[in-house]
Amino acid sequence: MSDEHYFGWVDDQEAVAEIAAQLPIPSFGDTPANLITDIPDKVMPWTIRVLPPRSQGQVGSCVSFGTARPVEYTHLVEISKGDKEQFKSLSRETIYGGSRV
Repeated sequence: MSDEHYFGWVDDQEAVAEIAAQLPIPSFGDTPANLITDIPDKVMPWTIRVLPPRSQGQVGSCVSFGTARPVEYTHLVEISKGDKEQFKSLSRETIYGGSRV
């Protein structure tokens, strides 16, 4: 196996464009979320709640850890604004498994 394919990502812009052309919403700019204008100037998640550090151990699942944490902090911000949901930690295993497909 060449080093080019060792880490799982193949930089094939033609394939990316082909897949994007098939998507119902090809980019974030085309989503309703992109139209939100009431974004606060500053959000300090550590004033809401500090989440404990996590270790990915020997798995090497940095993608799932890097995805889960900001989503969890976004959830905490929503709760702090009065959302009645209860905080639940995301499953990094599920995110990791989905990223490997």
